[in-house]
Amino acid sequence: MRVQAEVVVHVARRRGEQVPEALLAIREATRELRATLEALRDDDTRLPCGSTMSRSWSNALGRPGWTPG
Repeated sequence: MRVQAEVVVHVARRRGEQVPEALLAIREATRELRATLEALRDDDTRLPCGSTMSRSWSNALGRPGWTPG
């Protein structure tokens, strides 16, 4: 849905047309959701001292080879 909204916004601006508020709201909502998910991912990787993270979990988070510091 985000990609479709981005394309429509781009095309409308290119044509000099007014961009519907709903599409701008979708763009903003997806940015906020992305920021929230990034914050949650950061929180999930901060483990208490002495604990370990499995290799599969760190790979799933996109941090291969990560170890708790």
